[in-house]
Formats: sequence, C-alpha cells, structure tokens
Amino acid sequence: MELLTEISEGEGWEKHLPRVERANGTIRVYIGSEPHPMGEDHYIAWVEVLTGSHVMRAELGSGAEPKAEFPDLGGAIKVRSLCNKHGLRAVEVL
Repeated sequence: MELLTEISEGEGWEKHLPRVERANGTIRVYIGSEPHPMGEDHYIAWVEVLTGSHVMRAELGSGAEPKAEFPDLGGAIKVRSLCNKHGLRAVEVL
C-alpha cells in the first residue's frame, strides 16, 4: 500500500481540481476546469467525499465520465480525486 500525498499546486492543477456543487441534498463533483480525459492510459481513478464521520467513494476509470454524485450529509466536506498519471488533488468546502 502506498501513502498518497495531496498535490496543491503546479502545472496542470486546474485540469485536475475537483469542482463541487451542492444543491437539493446532493453533492456533484466534476473534475477539471474542462472535463478531464478518461482514456485507457490517463483517467480519474476515483472521487471521494469526506465528512466528519463518513467517507464516500465513486470508482471511475477509463471510459467513465469525470464526475460523481453523492448524498449531501451536511457540514464541511473535503473532496479528493486521484488521476492515475498526475496524483491526488483535494479541495475543502464549507
């Protein structure tokens, strides 16, 4: 098992940053300022939403859309996504 370190800056940051929308009891996560590529060799492997007491994960991968939807349990959240080539990105949402 490998410990992943969150990347918080650098080249391509905006192409991998999770964008979060909260509305009507739902959290929608979109990856990138434009949709992230989801080819066989470059894709978002998963998206997570972390609350104070829950971790929710959507497995994506090659051919999937670079987005995920989760129930909104309220409160502050952290959203993380893993690109198989460029690593782990995260944002905190109040």
